Amino acid sequence: MTGRREVYGAERGGDDRLSEQVRIRPSSGARRPPPPLRSAQPIGKIVEQVVLDIAQRLPRESAEGDVRCRLLREWPQLVGSRLAGLLRPGPSSAATPATLVVWARNPVAMSEAARQLRDLAERIRSRLPDAPWRRVQFRLEPTDLTEPEEGQ
Repeated sequence: MTGRREVYGAERGGDDRLSEQVRIRPSSGARRPPPPLRSAQPIGKIVEQVVLDIAQRLPRESAEGDVRCRLLREWPQLVGSRLAGLLRPGPSSAATPATLVVWARNPVAMSEAARQLRDLAERIRSRLPDAPWRRVQFRLEPTDLTEPEEGQ
C-alpha cells in the first residue's frame, strides 16, 4: 500500500521507545477498493413487516368506520321518523367499543327509546350485521345553560 509514513516517538521529539511504532496511512490520492455491495434484503424485510402490520390494522378500522357511516345514514329508518330528531348516535368510546351510546334530547325521548330498545336492537342487527356493538346505552344530552330556551 502506498502512502505517507507517520512515525511516532523520537522523530517528533517524544520517547525513544515509540520510535519503533509506525502507522501507514494512505495518501490523499490513494484509491481504496469500494466496499462490497450489500443486499437490501434486511431493510426490505423490515419494510415488509411494517406494511403487513399496517395492512392488518386498516381493514378493521376501516370496517368500523364504514359501519358507523351506515348507522348515521340509516339512523332515521332504524329509530323511526318520530324519534329521529330526538335521538342521535354518539361517538364510539375506546373504553367501551362494544357499546352504542345514543344521546336523547329530553327525558321523554330517552324513556320512549328505552321502551323500544328490543325493537331498535333487532333493527340494528338486521340492517348492520357486522356492527361491533353488543349493548346500547342511552344518555341525556347535556343542556347548554348559556343558550335561551326555545320560545323565549
